[in-house]
Amino acid sequence: MRTLISLAAATTLVLAACGGDDEDGAATGPSTAATAAAPATTTAAETTASAETTASPETTATPETTAAAETTAAPETTAPAATGTPAASAAAGGYVPGADPAADAAAAAWTTTFDSAIPFDEKAPFIEAATELRATIEAYATTGTQLGGITLVPTDVVVAGPVATITYDIEFAGNPAYGGQTGAVTLTDGTWTVTRDQFCAFMALARTSCPA
Repeated sequence: MRTLISLAAATTLVLAACGGDDEDGAATGPSTAATAAAPATTTAAETTASAETTASPETTATPETTAAAETTAAPETTAPAATGTPAASAAAGGYVPGADPAADAAAAAWTTTFDSAIPFDEKAPFIEAATELRATIEAYATTGTQLGGITLVPTDVVVAGPVATITYDIEFAGNPAYGGQTGAVTLTDGTWTVTRDQFCAFMALARTSCPA
């Protein structure tokens, strides 16, 4: 009798155990989420970083600008050779300072005598009887100041022995006023001088009279 009861109890326990599995298999079986396949392992080949940035091509350096060819310096202009010689020019009819010492001395005596700005003491050696003409010389200086200066510029000097004939232009305040005038100086004791008559003739033109 006890054996039958024990067998029945054992059978009941077995059925209960089996019935529990059928009624709640989802609870006792492995969890779907637990048994979900783990993400597939990415292979080494697939994990090659696609993010590797393709290196942009190196920028080609702009070729250095070739320096412009240096400008060839223009050859220095050679001054044309002077035509003729001072002596030839003078002979052709024109005073060339430095061509003839005698002509230079005669021209200097002439210009010094008649330059209204040069004082009496500098003129005196080149004027015959300068002392008695002092008042006239000083009056001429005053006239010259009123006109801005009177100068006589030699354009030709011809020396013939003790006499030098001078062709000259008259300038007022540095401006030509009368051209092609002529006069003369005489060599006296080694100095070219303007004679009293020659000097007073010019003073008359300047309206500055010489004493009788």
